[in-house]
Amino acid sequence: AQQLVQRGADAALRLIELIGADGLCIHLNPAQELVQAGGDRDFTGQLDAIGRVAGELGERLVVKETGCGIGPEVVSELRERGVRAIDVSGAGGTSWTRVEQLRAQNDAARGLGQLLSDWGIPTAACVGAAVEVLGRRKGPRVQVIASGGVRSGLDAARALALGADLAGFALPMVRAHQRGGAEAARTELRGAIEALRAACLLVGARDIQGLRSSRPVVLEPLRGWIAQLEPPP
Repeated sequence: AQQLVQRGADAALRLIELIGADGLCIHLNPAQELVQAGGDRDFTGQLDAIGRVAGELGERLVVKETGCGIGPEVVSELRERGVRAIDVSGAGGTSWTRVEQLRAQNDAARGLGQLLSDWGIPTAACVGAAVEVLGRRKGPRVQVIASGGVRSGLDAARALALGADLAGFALPMVRAHQRGGAEAARTELRGAIEALRAACLLVGARDIQGLRSSRPVVLEPLRGWIAQLEPPP
């Protein structure tokens, strides 16, 4: 996102036009930048820059984290600036601070990377808190995308039951492709779809909307995470 501040919203819009893209995904990754050699350290102006792009792209813009999660207050700020799709990308999957720790060239960066390797809000807590704040505060509809540690169709079903609109995962597909190429990746995806269908059937949901309308049983520690994250009315 900081590159958007530095280069301007117009540069991003020109890039979309140049390559014929359907939309744009803006990453928020402050923890990774703090560990990364030569990473950005100035995060000022990001929300306003995102707002300018959102005003041009509308639903064609997605804002996402990279494994540390997006809390409900930031979700509200993004909605106020016109963002209509947010990928919370919570903790639980690939840790990019850990990746930067392994890439670090000095002890200080390695130490910081190790300390921050598990930093972040778990994906399920991000989803639950985001859905709560978006439902409680009036405003345009925002799609919530769950990613970060999603490893199966059943994980996707859990995220949807918590209120996410979409779920995404990468690692299972990458591993499948490494094992057997494109056909293995397709098999992995078909398996995830079947697991999602099975979850719908087993909870009595006719479709994804029915699954999203179900009443999930939320136990500790997730319940506590969501309660603590919820901002005051």
